[in-house]
Amino acid sequence: MEAIPASFVLAAAGIAARKGWDVPALLRAAEVAPAQFVAPRPEITGDQLIRLVRACWRQTNDDLLGLGSRPVPPGTLRMICFAMASAPDVEAAIARLRKFGDALPGLSPISLSVDGELATLTIDTGRLDDPDHFLTVLHLIAAHRVIGWATGRSVPPRRVELPFPTPPHAADLELVFGQRPRFGAPTATLVLPREILRAPIVRTEEAMLAFLETAPADLLLNRPADSVSQLVRRAVERGVRDRDPVTAARLAEQLAMSEPTLRRRLREEGTSLREIRDEVLRAAAIASLERGQEPIAALAVRLGFSEPSAFTRAFRRWTGRSPLAYRRGA
Repeated sequence: MEAIPASFVLAAAGIAARKGWDVPALLRAAEVAPAQFVAPRPEITGDQLIRLVRACWRQTNDDLLGLGSRPVPPGTLRMICFAMASAPDVEAAIARLRKFGDALPGLSPISLSVDGELATLTIDTGRLDDPDHFLTVLHLIAAHRVIGWATGRSVPPRRVELPFPTPPHAADLELVFGQRPRFGAPTATLVLPREILRAPIVRTEEAMLAFLETAPADLLLNRPADSVSQLVRRAVERGVRDRDPVTAARLAEQLAMSEPTLRRRLREEGTSLREIRDEVLRAAAIASLERGQEPIAALAVRLGFSEPSAFTRAFRRWTGRSPLAYRRGA
């Protein structure tokens, strides 16, 4: 997985130090070498960032890492994501998010306005304990990336505004937003084409689970919206949902390339068809087992396994546990 921009690494480390957390213990939990923070341009990988943030979640018992105006119970952001995923379109999803904000004062208030062909999403981050502006930036990045991911579209923002002076790492922000933000604005603001509000939410619950498993790394990495791996993942997700498994030959035909080219392009993006298929099937299996309603044998058939024992072997390879043990734990 790619490296996270240096400015975000330093901001995360600054938060931990300012809060008086046991930084060496957090770094050990994330398998991050202290030398990575004293390099000329400190970097950690996306996988390390995932482990680091999860360690911070465990230490603070707060989804906002103790940076909000009030604590937000663990699992809240996950619950919000699932509620938004079942909305019919982006506008309805934002409306649901606003209702959660009314019930949870620790979340930053959001507002949506429409003017002509533009939709303006504003996030009031003034109550955050965020002198490095890390959480403010992450709010806007998350809003932009989640909208694009949930709709399966590339959504270049018309304008990005941030409520702080131009920082030394402005180039990093230009990279993640795809344009130079306007600094010194009154609030954190994302201006999008109005048409995106009517875009349907196309991701399944299983896909949402897979997306959450890699947060927040995928929010900070500037991956192309239409990379081959993402196109393949969408096709595999549809195949699982429709019980119509896709083959390499079908995928190559859909993408207008040969099978060897498809495999090469996936290798260049650090993945493979098998890896993507395993990730999608694993997420679908975990979502079903956590719900606890679908018999394991029926789940194995739905996911395309020839028999339950084959599913059990695959699930043990993915998680180290059998499906039954995982369900009991959930």
